[in-house]
This record gives sequence, structure tokens and C-alpha cells, in this order.
Amino acid sequence: MTEPSQLIILGGGPAGLAVGFYAQKQSLNFTLYEASHQTGGNCITLSHRGFRFDSGAHRFHAKDPEITQDLLQLMGERMPQIHAPSQIYSQQKLIDFPLTPLNLVRNLGLRELVKASWQFIKSKLQALPKTAGVSFEELAVQTYGKTIAQRFLLNYSEKLWGLPPAQLSPEVAGKRLSGLNLRTFIKEALQGNKAKTEHIDGSFYYPVSGIGEIFERMEIACGKKHVHKNSPITRIYHHNGHITAIEVNHQEKITIHSGAQVVSTLPLSIFLQILEPKVPAEILALTQAIRFQHLMLVGVFLNKPLVTSNASLYFPDNDFIFTRVVEPRNRSIAMAPAGNTSLIAEIPYNESSPLWQWSKEDFIAKTCSGLVETGLVTPDEIIDTTTYVIKYAYPVLALDYPEKIAKISAYLQQFSNLHLSGRGGKFVYGHIHDMMRYGKDIVLHIS
Repeated sequence: MTEPSQLIILGGGPAGLAVGFYAQKQSLNFTLYEASHQTGGNCITLSHRGFRFDSGAHRFHAKDPEITQDLLQLMGERMPQIHAPSQIYSQQKLIDFPLTPLNLVRNLGLRELVKASWQFIKSKLQALPKTAGVSFEELAVQTYGKTIAQRFLLNYSEKLWGLPPAQLSPEVAGKRLSGLNLRTFIKEALQGNKAKTEHIDGSFYYPVSGIGEIFERMEIACGKKHVHKNSPITRIYHHNGHITAIEVNHQEKITIHSGAQVVSTLPLSIFLQILEPKVPAEILALTQAIRFQHLMLVGVFLNKPLVTSNASLYFPDNDFIFTRVVEPRNRSIAMAPAGNTSLIAEIPYNESSPLWQWSKEDFIAKTCSGLVETGLVTPDEIIDTTTYVIKYAYPVLALDYPEKIAKISAYLQQFSNLHLSGRGGKFVYGHIHDMMRYGKDIVLHIS
């Protein structure tokens, strides 16, 4: 079968849809292949007996003005700006996140506060070595001091990524370790609420019906004829430095015309494993060395109108298997029936984790008991539960991952008509605005 498209997009998650969205704007003829029955990938909104919740704690931050304008034009009034903070639950206390001086002063206790303050000030007077071996642990300690870093960041990161923080790249921090500096620490500690700093992560855009509405609209903008669902890519053929054909669902082989471009958003390890001819053994070995964290979501539906005012709660303590809990109603009131709310707990795990052997009932029981232990809910308020698995949720950015990815990238550069995008395809820790930026840049480059 012959494929006349100028552009072939593998995967219909946020990154793939972004490529299609911008390709349509540039009047490029494209075809997008998505394995599932729906697009959106790991950014969809699910329904459960009148409740709605997202496949993760997704929201849109206005970090890229051009991309923000593009998205708001697509969404219109369906994308209001929301103001809902995030907090850390630690040792039975709620603490602002990102960390703020005033909240730390109020919650640490005198002895720990004095110790943490001295470490914080000392860390600000010392420069972090500019070496390739700097880990996330070193970055966190240099940013906040050992006491604060250990309590709020290091253990949380190990729970989330499945590796000790000394083995994690500083890139896992994203931009979370910004805003708390020596000047604001002293000023806010002395002046209180009058000097409250502005780095609280409490303002974002969010669709009325959940994050999935963005990608439903992107699919519509792409055009029905361009989007092929239930079409898993099972083989990718190459010859003389070109991707020449793809196989769909082990059945249909589609030839890619000379001059056509291919954008893959498939997880990098999967992409390499389905190339034909096979990749060299040393490259294939690297796919075993890079890995992803999956997420088990446990939805707990409640007969009460509200639990907290937060968009997200973070749980660094090992007492809880979950790392983050989202209350969807605080993002949009359409996410729960009137008088009800829900909590969606995120539990990271992988094939080598003991949790891999757990049943759904195990996850539900441990999550519910943990939430009850916090005092945020009582057993009689829980009216229903559910689970949902997010595969390949987080690429694990180990300290040595840049070297491995560089070798894989060097191999893939031989394919002149191949472009990579997305969290899995580029093996990056990115967000919705990043996925859209990748897509726009790729389309502008090839059009």
C-alpha cells in the first residue's frame, strides 16, 4: 500500500497531536497513527460514575508566550486561568510548595529551624561545582541545605523516580528549585505575610472538562481523515539512512515515499526494538539501560464537598506509597458531582519494584488507609474507588543518562527523514507546553 503523506506521525499523545495540529496550520498533508482507540496518550480525562479525573496531575503553565497564545486560541473560553496552590504533607503538617520562607519558619520547630536556616544560608554562600557529575542530591542540598532537602525533596524524589537522589540527574528538578533565595528568605521571615514571595506554584490554565479536552480539540483540528486510531506501529523499516516503511498492527505495511518525513513519539526503547533491520547490539543494549517509571492511579471518591483548597498535595514521607494526591474539583467544579469531591493518588512503580506484583485491590487498600491516616478523609466518607495505569509516565533521568542518550541519538542521526518528539521519544522530562513547542519547531523546520 502506498502512503502519499508528506509527514508520518507515530503516536497520538500530546506530542504527536501537537505535530499534527501545527502541520494542519501549515497545510501539510500528514497521517497520524495511534495505537489506542483514543488520542491523548497519557493526557486524557476519565469518567467514573459521575466523577471525572485526569491521567495524572496535568495542567498548563504559561511558560512559552507563543505556545500559550496558540492554545488559548484553540480553547477559547473553555480554558480559564485557575488559582490553586500546591502543598507538601510531611509529619502531619501542610507546607507550601514550592517552599516559602514564612511557611518553613512556622512549621519546622525552633531547633530544626535554626539548624535548617544556618544550612540554607551557608549553602547560598557556596557555589555548586560546575561539573558533569553533579547530582540532583548535590543540587538540592546546595539550594536548600541538607535538613530541608532531606525532609522535603530527596526522599520524595527517590519515591518518584525509583533511584537514590545521588544517582539522579539534576534535570529531574525542572524549575522547581527556584524562587527561594537568601534575600526572600530573610525578608519574608522577618516581615511575614507582607513580604510573601510570588513563587508559589498556584496559577495555571485548565480546561473546564479536564485536561483531555485540549487533545480532543487538537484531534478535531487535525481532521478526522488524518488520524488513524487502533493502529499500533509494530515494525519500522529502514534502508540507506531513510525510514522507508512502517507496519501497522502486524498486518499492513505502508511505504513511506521518498521525501516524506517521519516523527516518532514512541518511547525510545520501543522505537529501537522494532526497527528492521535490527539495530546494532551495543545500541540495543542501551535500550535496556534506559527505563521509565509507570504510575498507578488510585481514585478515591468522597461524600464530602472538599478536602483541601490545593491543586496537588505532595507526600515525601515513606509512610505513604503515593507521591502526589490531586483533588480534581479544585481544578474545575465539573470534575465532581455537586456536594462530592475525589482524591486521585499517584503511585510510581516499575518492573523491578515490589509493587509490580501487587493487585489493584492492594493499591486501593494501601491508598485508602494512608489517606485515612492523614486525617484528610474518614472511612465513612469513601463511597467508591477505582484504578488506572499510566505506562511510560516518566523517563528516569539517571545521572549517566545523557551519555546513553547521546550514543542512541548519534545512531539515529543516520536517518535523514526522522524526527523525535515527546517525553518518551526524546527521553526528556517535559510538560504540555514543551510538547507543543517541539511539535511547532519540527513542523516549521520541515515545511
